[in-house]
Amino acid sequence: MDPMATRLVIMTIVAAALATGCSSDDPGDAGTTPAPISTTTTSPDPTGPAPSPTSDEPADESTTVIDTTTTTSVVAAVPEVGVPGLDSDLVVCRAWSRFAGSFQVVAVAASFGDDPIEVARLEVAAAPVVADAVEEMVAEWPTELADEADLVADGLLGPYARRSARALDALVAAGADDDELAELADAWLAALEVRDPTEVLPTLELDPELDALVTTAAVDFESQVVPIPLDPSLVTDVDVPRSEEFLFETCPDRGTLAGTEVEG
Repeated sequence: MDPMATRLVIMTIVAAALATGCSSDDPGDAGTTPAPISTTTTSPDPTGPAPSPTSDEPADESTTVIDTTTTTSVVAAVPEVGVPGLDSDLVVCRAWSRFAGSFQVVAVAASFGDDPIEVARLEVAAAPVVADAVEEMVAEWPTELADEADLVADGLLGPYARRSARALDALVAAGADDDELAELADAWLAALEVRDPTEVLPTLELDPELDALVTTAAVDFESQVVPIPLDPSLVTDVDVPRSEEFLFETCPDRGTLAGTEVEG
């Protein structure tokens, strides 16, 4: 099974509705509902002779209708909580989960969130983790995939990495120091660990001072960029089939953090 293409995509949960309808069992009479199955018994008159089959005398009839009802139960899948692979033993897989998981969370928020500043706050909060993840992936990329390494760094990781770097710059411009960046990274990873994919905005626990700093940076960042769904710089068509196969076959998410099409 060779992956044809990998795309970072917005993962959404789709609720399916079950529709039921009636159809005829007679292929020559479409749209006709068959009559119910019934049994008919005739009770004879105890004071007179039994009626003949051709008698005009009305007969007492008791009809038993067999009603068959089909009940269909739909069991909804329970979504997994948390981004898979955050604590993988493989550095590349761990970094991939943090990078792609961060993108997935902010992309969903950008598509379905109502407040652009809240969405920008998420991008800003994710920025330190995204920067570290990209650095780790580039440094630890498997040597056997060295011929695709530059394409992975520039074409697969690069588009969102460059956008996220602007969010990190906004944090620094707002006054964030190294300790605050580390604290923010820990808070973002904690949010990814308990992320509920049915919720548009994840819960981010920050102390008031750091929270205010993130908001300041978010206002600045939001004024510099377009929303993720409208950002043409994120559209990429990089061709790295062996690297895509490596991520799919090796990392715990098994393609759930990116749109992976495979051909059997």
